[in-house]
Amino acid sequence: MIFAGCLFYGFRQKMGLQKTTILMAFVICSAYGILMEIVQYSFFPGRYFELNDIIANIIGALLSVLLLKLFYK
Repeated sequence: MIFAGCLFYGFRQKMGLQKTTILMAFVICSAYGILMEIVQYSFFPGRYFELNDIIANIIGALLSVLLLKLFYK
């Protein structure tokens, strides 16, 4: 959620408050969460790939960008 907020803030400073600003922050954070699950499963013994963690990352990213969008309007 913090990562999405930071990305949203950075994109907003560069491009202003646009739909693409929100979408870019959300997509990057969601992709990062999925990638971290894959890396964790592939390279760290004893760690597991969990779909629930991916869902939690996506929900956190979504909540962050939506809350910040409301805050900046």
